[in-house]
Amino acid sequence: DPGHPRAPADTGMYLVWAGLVLGTIVLAQSYSMASRATKGDQLHFHLFWLGIFLFLIPAALKLLSPRTRDLDRYLILIALGLYSYLPKFLAYPGGPAYFDEYAHTAQVDRLYENGLLFMKNNQVVVIGDYPAMHAATASIRHLTGLSTYHAAVVLLLVLHVLTMIGVFSIAARISDSRHVGGIAALFYAVGPGFWFFNTQFAYEAFA
Repeated sequence: DPGHPRAPADTGMYLVWAGLVLGTIVLAQSYSMASRATKGDQLHFHLFWLGIFLFLIPAALKLLSPRTRDLDRYLILIALGLYSYLPKFLAYPGGPAYFDEYAHTAQVDRLYENGLLFMKNNQVVVIGDYPAMHAATASIRHLTGLSTYHAAVVLLLVLHVLTMIGVFSIAARISDSRHVGGIAALFYAVGPGFWFFNTQFAYEAFA
């Protein structure tokens, strides 16, 4: 549009990538401080939200702008999908965190060892009937040699990115606008469930 000249491709993206790097550092520091915090100490909590917004604000501004390049929209959505998993990973970097995750992890270990689908699980009985997530994770283990936990992390990262691209694609198709698609993905991404509930190694994330 001659009346609205496009900004240089990297003008706002420098802020996005700087926010991504700085936000990651601040988030890591907030979790490090949280592990040593005493009762009543809230500094780590404030640093957590600072780290979130350091990336989220410039990313949101670029997605909200109608002049953002399509390539930049995709790159931001990929980064947002990865970044939204970071708090869970920093909180529990070495293994599963929640009850369902332990059950799913055990199911993957058993599948990896004996190759049998639809095995019963005494912790969460119903998961034996739905082996897709376990099969995908066990396949990653076979292909990469990673542990079950790290194979699950890889799967969750891929799923988070695909979710962002999927919401973007659906909204863009319906509205015939990639700008609208980016806004829709942004609204989905800022929901707390996407950052916490859907980062569990459980069917919420796989669905």
